[in-house]
Amino acid sequence: MKQGKITTPIGKLFWVQITPPGKRNYNDDGFEYVASVVLPIEDEDAKEFITSLDEFYKASHIKGKDLQSMGYKFCNEQGQTKTVVENSDLSHYIISFKTKTTFNDGNQKTIKVYNSKAKSVDLGDIKIGNESLGRINGTAMYYTNGKKDGVGLYLNALQLITLIPYESSGGFDDKDYKEGDFIELASKESQEEFTEAPSRL
Repeated sequence: MKQGKITTPIGKLFWVQITPPGKRNYNDDGFEYVASVVLPIEDEDAKEFITSLDEFYKASHIKGKDLQSMGYKFCNEQGQTKTVVENSDLSHYIISFKTKTTFNDGNQKTIKVYNSKAKSVDLGDIKIGNESLGRINGTAMYYTNGKKDGVGLYLNALQLITLIPYESSGGFDDKDYKEGDFIELASKESQEEFTEAPSRL
């Protein structure tokens, strides 16, 4: 199977999940670590990187196979693809990496993080928020899937240039409200609807 090590140019990082348990995978039968970087289409480094992916695919492509994925899509500045924005807004590339959270022997994988000086750092409980500045190191791998083929990008490590910590508070303050404040504002009927709602969409 053809593959090669790659490192993206510096761009805005989006949807980084590199700590256990990770993100549920597409088949919903396991977990994976994920990270994406968004680059302007007009950026020369971005053009060179995308060209290298295209050439890698062309050199690996098996005649008769239809392209399924290249590991990148067109998007807007916020990483939103054409499924949610108009084509006129697709002024960037989003390049997406993933990897399983465990090795074949069951041992946990660790995605290393490096600072701007290329020194390994431990973020502890800090999670990487959207629009942090950095780049991604990984492996580009040619794959076949029945009558289709493509390039999968597998996550190895991240380099952070500017960190924007992820905040899970939703922008709310941490005032110590007494227990039951929220429940008292909700009707009995709405509480029952909530408890009967499915836990996952």
